[in-house]
Amino acid sequence: MSSRAARPPSPGIQLHTVRKLMDRDAAGTLAALRKIGYREVKLAGLHGRNAREVRGLLDDAGLTAPAGHVSAEDLRGRSGALLEEAALLGQAFVICGGADREWLPDNPAIDDAKRLAAILNAAGSAVRSVGLRFGYHNHAGDHFAIGATTLYDVLLEECDPGLVALELDVFWSVRGGRDPVADLDRHAERFPLLHLKDMDARGDMADVGSGVLDFSRILEAAGRSGTAHRFVEHDHPASPLGSAAASHRFLSGLGISST
Repeated sequence: MSSRAARPPSPGIQLHTVRKLMDRDAAGTLAALRKIGYREVKLAGLHGRNAREVRGLLDDAGLTAPAGHVSAEDLRGRSGALLEEAALLGQAFVICGGADREWLPDNPAIDDAKRLAAILNAAGSAVRSVGLRFGYHNHAGDHFAIGATTLYDVLLEECDPGLVALELDVFWSVRGGRDPVADLDRHAERFPLLHLKDMDARGDMADVGSGVLDFSRILEAAGRSGTAHRFVEHDHPASPLGSAAASHRFLSGLGISST
């Protein structure tokens, strides 16, 4: 049995979950996440600080940041600075959180989807040239139909796996009508990162383990697919640290968390 199979990756957390706390008290928030049991985070901006300051806070808290979220607008307008920041922060991945209107029009056709894939491939080439990896994060809109296929299926077909990694958000995948387990199994090694969000009976976000998604099944598929990083996220938690703790407790009970 491989070491990965014997000890699956410990979950990290997307700092968008605790963004308001990070704005007020970044050091205290990172320390609290470390106390809960998290060992890695995905960045969602720098909360009014520069990259060197944020790296110092991460180091002080005993956390690493293997990935960070960037917008399409920033990637287009200040990619050089973003890549310098990512390297300083210790990131391996720079993840774009979706296409903007300049990249993809309303009601796109297949040619538009292929054009987006070409843009992502070019971005991936630029990111790879400085020793980092580029990735794309899905939302529900990526799963709408284009003729007999979907935007996401076009991206899976047209994006070069060596240039564009995919970060699979299981909540948005299900909201878009897909089965994330089927994608993980069908496209092994394409998803080095996951976003773990649960869904309640109404279709809204919930703490991991409190909703209807089958995380045992999802995480088993992630293990088969070679997923290395799994980030808990909740966009609008009533209690950010409470949500972070509840999700971590649940995942610890499944045996994928290590402290």
